[in-house]
Amino acid sequence: MTPKKRIVWFMTLLSLGAVFSVYVLNDRPDPFSGIVLFEDEAAVDGINQNQPVSYPTNEKFQEMRMEVESQRSQLREQLTQKIGSPEFTAEEKNEAYQQLENLTNQDSTEALLELVITSLGYPEALVRIQEDQVLVHVSAEMLAPEEANDIIYAVKKEYPEAAKVQVDYSTY
Repeated sequence: MTPKKRIVWFMTLLSLGAVFSVYVLNDRPDPFSGIVLFEDEAAVDGINQNQPVSYPTNEKFQEMRMEVESQRSQLREQLTQKIGSPEFTAEEKNEAYQQLENLTNQDSTEALLELVITSLGYPEALVRIQEDQVLVHVSAEMLAPEEANDIIYAVKKEYPEAAKVQVDYSTY
């Protein structure tokens, strides 16, 4: 190939690449939004789209969450100070770091379990992990033994380390 043909070939490929990239950048579809499916209808299946769906909140659940969060934030603060302090040995700092990491894992596991339990149809759930025991508190008017077994099964499925699962309920 002569140098002139190479330049023409290169310029053609370059211009084709530029045109294609402009086309791709301008023709991207928007990310999927479930609301787009129902934007023409004012109400779907008896639910008014203009009013947000709200579940009853239980002050008891909020108080228990605040208490647990307060205790854990104090423990986190102590562990963080221990890690940053020059007074402790490397082994003690490493142990504090491991405890902090375990606390973070415990928080995320509890949040996941709460999400799983609320997906079973309960408006609110509070999960606390204490060593190998899981304490579950749900908001319900009644809790049949079958429903408690469903909760226990869901918890053990998501968190196999749970040796004992205790389910409790309160009315809202």
